Amino acid sequence: MEGTPLASAETEFNLYGGRDPREIPAYGIAEAARYLSIPPSTLRSWTMGQAYRYRGEDSWFEPVIEIADPVRKYLSFYNLFEAYICDALRREHKVSLGQIRDAIKLIETKLDPRSTHPLVDQRFATVGVRLFIEWYGELVGVRNPDQRTMTTILEGYLKRVDRDRFGKVMRLYP
Repeated sequence: MEGTPLASAETEFNLYGGRDPREIPAYGIAEAARYLSIPPSTLRSWTMGQAYRYRGEDSWFEPVIEIADPVRKYLSFYNLFEAYICDALRREHKVSLGQIRDAIKLIETKLDPRSTHPLVDQRFATVGVRLFIEWYGELVGVRNPDQRTMTTILEGYLKRVDRDRFGKVMRLYP
C-alpha cells in the first residue's frame, strides 16, 4: 500500500487530523474577498447572511454558502471556490441568486443529497441567464429539473480550475 496514491492521500489527511485540508478554515472574509476581487460586503452576506429593510419590514438575507468556521468567520478553500462560482455565475452569466439557491436545493434534495459543498461538487452551465447542472453527461435545468439537454460543456469560467483524479477541486486561479 505504501507508495500508492491512496497511501499518500491518507498520510496527507493525517497531517490535518484526518480532515481534508481543503475543508480547514484558513481565509478571513476580507482576505478571501481580496483574492476573488469581490466586495467584502458581498462575500459577508453570501456567507454570514444580512439583515435588511424592505418597504418598512425587517428581513433577513439567508447565506448562500455554509462556511467552515462561522464563529470566527473563516472560509475553507472549498468555501473560497464556492464564492468564486457564485461570483462567476452572478457577474459573468447574470444568473440570479434565486437560481443559485434553487440549484443548491436541487443538488441537496435530489441529485446528490450527500454533498456537503454542492457548488464545488457539481459542474454548471448557462444558456443565456438559465442555469443548468451537468449530471451524468446531461444538463439538468435548475428551474425545471425534468428539462434535460445533452451537454456541450459551457463552462468557460472553469478553465481556471484544476480538479484531482476524483473530480474534486484542487486549485483555483481567480
